[in-house]
This record gives sequence, C-alpha cells and structure tokens, in this order.
Amino acid sequence: MKIRYKKNIGVFYLLLGILWIAMGIFGLSVERDNPFFDYAFTAFGILNILMFLYQWNYQYLKIENGVVQKSLFHASPRRITLKNVVWIKKFAGDYILISDEKKFHISYDLIEKKSLLELDKILSQLNLPPEKTPFH
Repeated sequence: MKIRYKKNIGVFYLLLGILWIAMGIFGLSVERDNPFFDYAFTAFGILNILMFLYQWNYQYLKIENGVVQKSLFHASPRRITLKNVVWIKKFAGDYILISDEKKFHISYDLIEKKSLLELDKILSQLNLPPEKTPFH
C-alpha cells in the first residue's frame, strides 16, 4: 500500500522546476560573457522536475509485509518493521514510531487525507498498550 503525498507538494516542485528551466533558457538566449548561472538555473529546474517525478512515482510511504518504508529522493530509503514498534508518539505534526533500535518519523502534514486515514487504521491495529499509542 502506498501512502501518498498531498498533491500540492508535487505541483510545487513541478512549477518551481518549470520556472527555473524557463529562467535558464531565457538567460542562455541572451549573449553574456559568463553563462554559469543560466546553466545552474536549468540544472536546478531539471532537479526539481526529477523530484516531482520521483515523488509522483514512489509517494511518501510504502507499507508491505509489515514493513513501513519512507521513500526519499536525496537519501536511501528508511524502514521500520511494525511488529517491532513499542511506542507511537504524536508530536508537532509527526508520528514517531519507536522500536528498541530506532525512531521513525512520519510527517502527517505531508500526507493526503485518504492516505492518512489508511495509515491511522494500520497504526491503530498495532497491539500496543493505551498509554503507548495516540489511537486509544
């Protein structure tokens, strides 16, 4: 199951990428001695469009076989096994899943409403004592 980003996050990267590329192409069309910034604008635009495509394809979280995986464009994926979670905290726009080995942050402000309901349903089904989960 994929937990999806809010749509406005992806659109932001797409529009920003188009803007950077347009600025780069405009700068390259004007004769200058040093077109370094024009190439940089174009590169930033391509990078933003790649971020949009990555987020659109992989989304924010993937939950399969009891493992939650966060897809990140700039880093290797982060994972936590749900059966190892001993505590769930809800703090400052994040769910913090805590196991004996690590903490796993999920920013629920980035998740679309339908996917957030699905995530809440999955997390509420974990067999945790009421004082260790915000879902009771």
